[in-house]
Amino acid sequence: MFGCPWWPRARSPVRSDAGGRRRGRRAPGRTPAGRPGRYGPTGLRPGPLRRPGPGGGAGRRPGRRPPGRRRPPGRGRPGHRNTREPLLPLRLFHNRNSSAAATAGGAMGAAMGGLFLPLMIYLQSDLGYSPLAAGAATVPMFALSSVCARFAGKWSDTTSPRALAALGFALLIVATGSLALLLHPGVDIWALMPSLLVAGIGVGLVSAPLAGIATRTLEPSLIGAASGVFNTTRQLGGAVGSAATGVLLQAHLGSTPTTATQAALAFPVAMLLIGLACCAVVRPAPITPTA
Repeated sequence: MFGCPWWPRARSPVRSDAGGRRRGRRAPGRTPAGRPGRYGPTGLRPGPLRRPGPGGGAGRRPGRRPPGRRRPPGRGRPGHRNTREPLLPLRLFHNRNSSAAATAGGAMGAAMGGLFLPLMIYLQSDLGYSPLAAGAATVPMFALSSVCARFAGKWSDTTSPRALAALGFALLIVATGSLALLLHPGVDIWALMPSLLVAGIGVGLVSAPLAGIATRTLEPSLIGAASGVFNTTRQLGGAVGSAATGVLLQAHLGSTPTTATQAALAFPVAMLLIGLACCAVVRPAPITPTA
């Protein structure tokens, strides 16, 4: 076809019989004896066509780039680096507020993971509460934190978000320390409720202002990357906090389960202190006036 010697012929030429009459075309893919041809019943060669290589072997496919020809730059090259649009701009970490907020968010996630794991285990295994009762004890805490986060987000536009976040970390430190002191065999779950409510207020005061600190002083092109880094560090901190608390519980740091749980609660207190220190290095941002 088109003068190509390697193109397969799917049809046979028209021939004449002994009387000079033209015979019909042979069925595609059939030999004169009625047996299937080499290309199947359709007469088409299966698979991609290849130009014959040296020595009659299979060569390259038509349309492929010949050997030795370089690939155009930037088109699917393995290991290609796009320095103009990086996935995570490193200049993001040059901003002190964004880096401090990401670190404080990771400390907050580690503290929350290290607080609830030993508390839930202690309420169920040592105090004998059911999983439903142990989980219901934290519902008022999270409900109060949701309400406080709504107001804290509004207050951070008119006041210093650094002060709100620092106050939240301080309340969390007090609440976690009081929970560690109140734990003893036979303690009533209602005796722990005031400390849990204070922790809920602290969580609400930390969440919204800290997210604002991470993105407020950045240029618009970096806000999306900063928000992703902030959320990632919080999730990573929660995983690390749960794992570290599990290691502390397995180490049996204490002669009784109560002392072991109290020793494990020292980890979230240390993480909260790191978050409080991060709030201290945040630079004051201009307050946006509201109508």
